[in-house]
Amino acid sequence: MVPLVPDGSVREGNARLGRPVMGAIRQVLPFVLATSAVPLTALADDGVSDGRAFAAGLGMITAMLPAVVVLTVRRVPAWIEWVVLVATFAGLMFLVQGTGGVHSGGLIVLVIPVVWMALYERPRQVAGALVLEAIAAFALRRADTTAHLVRQDVRLVTVFLTVSILIAWATARLVAQLARSERAARQGHATIAAIAGAARLIRESPDPRSAACEAVMTVSGASCVLLLETDGHEHLTITATAGVPFQAVRVGLAGPSAAVLAYRTGEPVYIGDVHGDPRVSPQLVALTGARALLAQPFSHGGVVSGVVVATWPQPCPASAPEAFHTLELLVEEFGSALERADLYDALHRRATTDPLTGMANRRVWRAELPEMMTGCGVLCIALLDLDFFKTYNDTRGHLAGDAMLADLAKSWAALLRPQDLLVRWGGEEFALAVPGCDLPEALEVLERLRASVPDGQTVSAGLACWDGTETIEALMSRADAGLYRAKNNGRDRTVMAIAGDFLPGTGPRRTR
Repeated sequence: MVPLVPDGSVREGNARLGRPVMGAIRQVLPFVLATSAVPLTALADDGVSDGRAFAAGLGMITAMLPAVVVLTVRRVPAWIEWVVLVATFAGLMFLVQGTGGVHSGGLIVLVIPVVWMALYERPRQVAGALVLEAIAAFALRRADTTAHLVRQDVRLVTVFLTVSILIAWATARLVAQLARSERAARQGHATIAAIAGAARLIRESPDPRSAACEAVMTVSGASCVLLLETDGHEHLTITATAGVPFQAVRVGLAGPSAAVLAYRTGEPVYIGDVHGDPRVSPQLVALTGARALLAQPFSHGGVVSGVVVATWPQPCPASAPEAFHTLELLVEEFGSALERADLYDALHRRATTDPLTGMANRRVWRAELPEMMTGCGVLCIALLDLDFFKTYNDTRGHLAGDAMLADLAKSWAALLRPQDLLVRWGGEEFALAVPGCDLPEALEVLERLRASVPDGQTVSAGLACWDGTETIEALMSRADAGLYRAKNNGRDRTVMAIAGDFLPGTGPRRTR
């Protein structure tokens, strides 16, 4: 017999979870007490009519108790369970016969195994218990030598069996409802835990969009997840993926697509089989190999800003997959997480980027230059200053000066490597770090930059190579000394500083 597990769910088939013996005894005890009422009341009022049958029944029931306890804690073949069940009914039948038969009132104990089965077994085993109960009840009627009215006996047994069936049905239904509620509660707890864990990973990840896709794939069991966000120009663009290599595919908002439909309506779109469905974008099918998909929109600030598309490699039933609700909750959560991440990125850019030119600022220089000194063997830095920029502003106006600085930033950024660091130091001053370059190589880089200054303007620069031991302040002081000499020697040139050329706080300041 399959007992009710501690969390309230009914275990299927003969698969059991191990339980302590004391726990099994506590389960069996109420049924033992109910069964013992028959012999105890019979002995109390001298109601034993057949001593041999009474003793046989009591002995069989007593012998079956350890077996019932064992069955609740150990896995045994199904036939052993049926042997115990048949023996239990036989013992109860003898017990009832020994206390007066059908009319003694002891017939009710035959319901006990049926209730046990209804609580702890599948419907087929409950039906088997009802059949055994019917056999025992009619056998008792035939064995009852004190019965005078056969029809009355049959009617009594029939009513008894009918009530037993109703009790078994109601008990089994109640247990099934409790089991479903318990499974739903456990699923809800698992869903909350999964969403909380995924949201934490998204918040802590340096790439929250990719982390969001990975979280959705893990929770939903999908083979591929795509994150599409609006580009503000009538397209949804893939910004992150999981399960497939990233490709910046664009899907037009005017074309057929479940993602577009979800984006426009703000409602999820589930397609159990994409074959021949006009709502499916051929681009997404080609990219993911999807046979089923779910497109779930998410919002930023209450406005739909993108769609998460989860795909499966095989058709799914017409109903939504089991993970549908979990996925919906998760997408809502990481929609908020992405909004927070975007806000953080915006604040970080504002704190580390010059708003006019888009270059990094001094804060980035102070953070990254020590790392460059630690991570590379050769490092050159330069300080650059536009020549006569004040005159340019006075002649053409400050708006023109701002535009020229912005153009300069774009021009110089295109000439540098990803590992190079160019910052706007302030006004028309800039600082450049070129790791891995010696003085001749760094000088070549600077000459390319000086040659690309827009509007025919010129730049002076001071260049210094780190000696491997000096401080950042000393290195920058030498570059500053080179810039000072470049300004004093006619401008529009680069001067390389030498070791000890200019010590902090001792050298002259340059002029514009």
